[in-house]
Amino acid sequence: MKKLFWAFMYLLALILFALTIYLYVMPEREILLAGSGETESRTEWVDMPHIGLNDAEVDVGTTTLQTLADHGFQFRFESGGKRYPLEISEETAEARMQYKAVLFLGSVEVGSLTYVNLQERKCAAADCVIDALDLQLSDKAREAVRFRMNGVALNELTMDQVPDRFPDFTEIYEKEASYRKAVVSDCQSSVAYIRGDGVNSGKVRSFGVRNYIPKELRKENGNH
Repeated sequence: MKKLFWAFMYLLALILFALTIYLYVMPEREILLAGSGETESRTEWVDMPHIGLNDAEVDVGTTTLQTLADHGFQFRFESGGKRYPLEISEETAEARMQYKAVLFLGSVEVGSLTYVNLQERKCAAADCVIDALDLQLSDKAREAVRFRMNGVALNELTMDQVPDRFPDFTEIYEKEASYRKAVVSDCQSSVAYIRGDGVNSGKVRSFGVRNYIPKELRKENGNH
């Protein structure tokens, strides 16, 4: 009876582990949808597209919150359905922990991001690394921010121009026009995307880059 009990517990642990990988390493199936779904035997890190917001340059996985703050951007966090200012120089982040924030320029909401403390001790939120950045190109945001990806201006770019400007992106068939670039390998799970407003000739509605497992944590620990 004891053997059967421990065999059941072992099987349950395997199921829970597999479920954790499905939910957290590849949320929303975005990486699998962007390619064949096969994992490459690759040991080197592949750089994802750079993001430009006005004069700020962001490399997801390397750039800190302080870089965006230095260029006038502000952050807010959500709690109980409300948003509160995030003072990144005063707020601390626990070691090896990931957090979410909403990105603003003045009163204009620009998008959202996640940031992670890669250190073994607490640090100021300002020193945390951005490991996902999702931008929303609303009319107000287009007026306030010059959006770029790999140097390509996106404010007036239409979705039918994306294949020429981003030849390494793959078209994904969804309700809206969408293109993605994914890297799934032994050392990396990353995706960059560009989405439209529902028609191929429409303007870019959103874009971003996500590292589902931060570069440094993957390299050091093999998991998030």
